[in-house]
Amino acid sequence: MRLVKISNTERLELDNAHKNLNEIYKLGLKQAKIAAVVQPISGIVMLLTIAIILGFGALEIATGAITAGTLIAMIFYVIQLSMPLINLSTLVTDYKKAVGASSRIYEIMQEPIEPTEALEDSENVLIDDGVLSFEHVDFKYDVKKILDDVSFQIPQGQVSAFVGPSGSGKSTIFNLIERMYEIESGDIKYGLESVYDIPLSKWRRKIGYVMQSNSMMSGTIRDNILYGINRHVSDEELINYAKLANCHDFIMQFDEGYDTLVGERGLKLSGGQRQRIDIARSFVKNPDILLLDEATANLDSESELKIQEALETLMEGRTTIVIAHRLSTIKKAGQIIFLDKGQVTGKGTHSELMASHAKYKNFVVSQKLTD
Repeated sequence: MRLVKISNTERLELDNAHKNLNEIYKLGLKQAKIAAVVQPISGIVMLLTIAIILGFGALEIATGAITAGTLIAMIFYVIQLSMPLINLSTLVTDYKKAVGASSRIYEIMQEPIEPTEALEDSENVLIDDGVLSFEHVDFKYDVKKILDDVSFQIPQGQVSAFVGPSGSGKSTIFNLIERMYEIESGDIKYGLESVYDIPLSKWRRKIGYVMQSNSMMSGTIRDNILYGINRHVSDEELINYAKLANCHDFIMQFDEGYDTLVGERGLKLSGGQRQRIDIARSFVKNPDILLLDEATANLDSESELKIQEALETLMEGRTTIVIAHRLSTIKKAGQIIFLDKGQVTGKGTHSELMASHAKYKNFVVSQKLTD
């Protein structure tokens, strides 16, 4: 879902979902119509057949040509008369079952749509690059408060790293930057303008996100690299970006190359390969702001090295915000923001925080952060 939103492809996916639901509905309706016609006709044919047999049977009984056993057989024939009625009743039951099963789907489809197209007539409005800032932001999920009076500034063109214990609010900050949720109070600004005054689709085009989950869509490698890109990308340009992301070589090892099907959620690719394709997508998108949820765990050393090289190339000259798990990334950051229980308790460089912030120092030591 995050990949869909950050790629501004909600309308495309919604249209595909509507199309698939309509196809399912049409097929189900067709099946119901056929069953509604065929089953009663079958019952009527059976009824006429039995009636004819009973008519001739009655004449034969009158003449003594048949025995009582035949009468018993007739009783069984009468039982068969109930079958068409039973079939009709199950048709109604099946219809109600189908309505119940689809109601939840339609509930989701009728959920309020994010205003990604509400201000599309202002596509030509220019957004000046600037400092990204949180100003006294409060946020909670349901009743649980996650961020409490959070304020900070992300300098343009530099790397800023968020560090802190699990559950401190780092991922929530990324969600709010992408406008996945509405803040409770405060404001988020880009330059002098509130991000809430910027058309949502236009704002999300400025953001690239390399995720831990390495989201992949069903389709080919090419489809995934170009997912959400609303401009023509030549093969030469695509290959160049793939090389920058260190994924061209392994792609060409597949028989179909860039047209290789990745399978559901990219299961045909390794975790490291999926992440490099994610990075290639960000190269193609060329965002002004890069969100990086750093994840190199459970990767072999070669994949980890290639991912780090690709990320360093991608981060050059961009406003980069990192949820950092590696000491080398933390040390390179121009600014480190330490979060603890939803509050910013420290800001500065690695050396400054090691000297002045006891919680940061203890966190680095306790987490055994390595280069």
